[in-house]
Amino acid sequence: MPRSNETEWWVNAVYETIMKIPYGRVTTYKHIAELLETPQRARQVGTCLWNLSPAVDPSSNEQGASLYNLGNVPWQRVINSEAMISHRGGNWANVQAQTLRGEGVHVSTDEMG
Repeated sequence: MPRSNETEWWVNAVYETIMKIPYGRVTTYKHIAELLETPQRARQVGTCLWNLSPAVDPSSNEQGASLYNLGNVPWQRVINSEAMISHRGGNWANVQAQTLRGEGVHVSTDEMG
């Protein structure tokens, strides 16, 4: 089902806002929503990140390649309001922690790993 124009605008605005987070810094889902003047939509910010397309090799000229993807949106710089990496399925929390450490962000481990 195609997105409405409003939804498409909002999702793109989320990605564009996240792309402005400086290297080595983090912010929260809520802060992104507040910057977009929709503080009640913090969970939807997370949904946008969850739905990012895989990174695409720009030289592939792949049809339907998403303008925003895991390769160019620094999704790892968005954490929850408790200053923690959100635990989710698979290895994503570990990937996020390692990527942030690579940017010089101090990441500690809690009882959930």
